[in-house]
Amino acid sequence: APDSSGRTVQVPVFRERPILVTVDREPFLTEGNVTKAEVVDEPGGFSLRIEFERQGRWLLEKYTGQYRGRRLAIFASFGSERWIGAPLIQAVISDGKFTFTPDASREEALRIARGLNNYAKKMEHDPRF
Repeated sequence: APDSSGRTVQVPVFRERPILVTVDREPFLTEGNVTKAEVVDEPGGFSLRIEFERQGRWLLEKYTGQYRGRRLAIFASFGSERWIGAPLIQAVISDGKFTFTPDASREEALRIARGLNNYAKKMEHDPRF
């Protein structure tokens, strides 16, 4: 629920039939936690699968356990910026692999996955990270 502290904000998710989702202003996972992203074929379409490193796996498990029954809002910047999903958390995710159907075309999903993989590769080879 929205709060008056300014810690949360309501954002529209889904372009065709938007819903408002209240999110914390500070994300608990970022592209810095990603080790791999890929577009996977599903019956009737595709999904985006994101795998997280050790801290990301721990945070994903913690938050999916704590907020079961709520939505997990996903923001992406890939030339355009928008909220691309808000799947309902139905179970604790303990393997560090998060799969969802994005509100994006296949081409956009591929661009998002490519950007996440490029960032992960950069972090792997940059001693500052």
